[in-house]
Amino acid sequence: MNESDIHEIKWCLHQNRGIKLVEPNINMSKSYLEKAEESRQAMDVHLKEGLSNWVTIAAYYTEYFAFYSLALRCGIKCEIHECMVALSETFVKAGIIPEDVHEELKKAKQNRINAQYYIKESLSKEKILEEVTEAKNFVLFIKEKLEEITDKDIENVRAQLRSIL
Repeated sequence: MNESDIHEIKWCLHQNRGIKLVEPNINMSKSYLEKAEESRQAMDVHLKEGLSNWVTIAAYYTEYFAFYSLALRCGIKCEIHECMVALSETFVKAGIIPEDVHEELKKAKQNRINAQYYIKESLSKEKILEEVTEAKNFVLFIKEKLEEITDKDIENVRAQLRSIL
């Protein structure tokens, strides 16, 4: 993590709805994984209907909810999207996710912002299909992580956050 990442995470740690250490919660983690599945289903419906902006938005929420599921499993809560993306860098440093997973979440968030708030040309069919595939692969990766995560991994990511405080 560079100094900018640390500064952003530190800011998030001091926000009312920002990053908070809580008790790890398997039930809440499962609930958010279900929300990721619902978003994935919505993404598929929007794709079938040709609603490309909504595919992009649903793709982001598919990834966001999946990552939030992992965070909750580790006892980390956060209600600010920008902070969740910053938090994913902490998971990279802790060795829980690779850098490309963090980068994918970051890219999906920016694509969602572009689709939701800016009038631009729609993404090509190829780019839309790429987003769908990336979101589905993201969820599969997180599901695998949730199965194999250890108490040591959880303590490691929590220690990373405590060290920034």
